[in-house]
Amino acid sequence: MIVKHYFVASENRTIFFIPALLLIAMLSSCKLIPETDPDRGATTVKQDQFGDSYTTIKYLDQGWEIADSLWFYNTTQGSNLMPYDFFMVLEQPKKSELFRSDNNMNFYRYLPQKVSTANPDALPVGWVKDSYMGKEYIGLTCAACHTAQVNYNGVGIRIDGGQANADMESIKKDIAKALKYT
Repeated sequence: MIVKHYFVASENRTIFFIPALLLIAMLSSCKLIPETDPDRGATTVKQDQFGDSYTTIKYLDQGWEIADSLWFYNTTQGSNLMPYDFFMVLEQPKKSELFRSDNNMNFYRYLPQKVSTANPDALPVGWVKDSYMGKEYIGLTCAACHTAQVNYNGVGIRIDGGQANADMESIKKDIAKALKYT
């Protein structure tokens, strides 16, 4: 009854009220991913284009549980870039290496991940499979732009929520080139 009265009394505020209700409903239905991997699915690369190498991943003590990080990394935001099956088989131009390979994604500074329950295709941090209207797409989560890693003395220090060093502009251009070449 209060909601009905609110809509009648203030139709202009309806625009803000409905999305807020939807957001509350979505967040209340979210469940954290029950993972116990202390590495939170992180994997390493031998050396990147800047000469960085790391053999161990550590996480800053930010009060985030393992499940919190994995939820952040793998919860879709509805940013459907292209059909999922296209992305999974897309190769780099003039190479037989997959575009999504750990080394290539690390080239753009996206953080590689290994296979886990939350990430069965080992997509990098912030890349996610999304379903929309019965079709699957590759998309990004907030973590794609807001998970940082600083490499120091062979240790990759991950910062959940930090500013990523990812090169979104170049990866979008290079995905387009790979699609065109294909």
